[in-house]
Amino acid sequence: MLALILSIVGGTRISSSDTSKHNSEETFEKAGAIIFLISYVVIVAFAMLAMAESRDLPRGEKCILYAVLVSLPFLAVRLLYSLLADFEDNNTFYTVGGNAIVQLCMAIIEELLVTLFFLVADLVAPALDSLVNGAGGIPMNSYSVGKGVA
Repeated sequence: MLALILSIVGGTRISSSDTSKHNSEETFEKAGAIIFLISYVVIVAFAMLAMAESRDLPRGEKCILYAVLVSLPFLAVRLLYSLLADFEDNNTFYTVGGNAIVQLCMAIIEELLVTLFFLVADLVAPALDSLVNGAGGIPMNSYSVGKGVA
């Protein structure tokens, strides 16, 4: 969340007409990109740990794990685009006014595919009974105050 907030603040302020503040706004964007990079490394580590234990996972959770694993390379390309846009002094990677083909191939398509992977995983994964019914098979949404469980 912090990376997203820093990136949004930096991006909105850098697009303003007041050019005297652009250096501090670039710092916000760079800090956000670095935090996104750290988050990506942590996600990869957790995905590898989960993959090592995947034989013990229920089918629904395996679908989500596979969506994460398939998404990782596309997220890496999108993250690379953000890092190049923030740290390279090359107008090809500018998010506003940069090369549209590069932005399409390194940002937009990746975001679309990652979203699609998780939508498909959600549709394919069966509902988890423990989340729907709660502990002991008691439906979580039909609990009434007068009928307490002892």
